[in-house]
Amino acid sequence: MVRTVVMTIVAVAMSMALRAQEEAAPVVERYDYVKSLTDNSKSNGKIELNQDERIATLVEKCQAYARENVKMNQVAGWRVQMFSSNQQGTSKTQAEAVKEQVEARYGNLPVYVTWQSPFWKVRVGDCTSNVEAQSLREALKESFPEMASEIYIVKDKVNVPE
Repeated sequence: MVRTVVMTIVAVAMSMALRAQEEAAPVVERYDYVKSLTDNSKSNGKIELNQDERIATLVEKCQAYARENVKMNQVAGWRVQMFSSNQQGTSKTQAEAVKEQVEARYGNLPVYVTWQSPFWKVRVGDCTSNVEAQSLREALKESFPEMASEIYIVKDKVNVPE
C-alpha cells in the first residue's frame, strides 16, 4: 500500500515535471551590454563606465523578478478538492489548516484556498488530464485517510506555464 502511494506520487510529480519541461519557453541568454563594454580582454581599447551602483542593483532585481514571475495560462482541467465547508467562524481556519497539511507533505503541489459563497474550499493540483487527477486523488486519499470521504475530482480552470 505504501509502495503504491509512493509510486503514484512519483508518477504525478514526473508528469507535472514533464509537462512543465514541454511547455516551458526556451531559456534565452541575455546579452550583458555593460559587461561587454567594460571587458578589456578582447581588445586593446579601454572603456570606463561611471554609473550609480543603484542602477546595477535595480537591473538585477528586475531580472530576478522576471525569472520568478513566469506567466501562466488558465485552461480547462481538473483539481482534487479536499475540503469544503460553510461553517461560520471556522471554515477559513480549517481550510488554511488543510492547505498547510498538504503543503507539508507535498511541497511541490499547488494548493488553492478559495471562497465561493458560502463555502471555503481547498483544491490541489493543476491537472490537464482526468487520469492525472485520478492518480493525484488516490495519492491524497492514501496520505490523508481521515479526509478520504471529502476528496474528489472537480473540473476547474488550471494554471499552466505560457
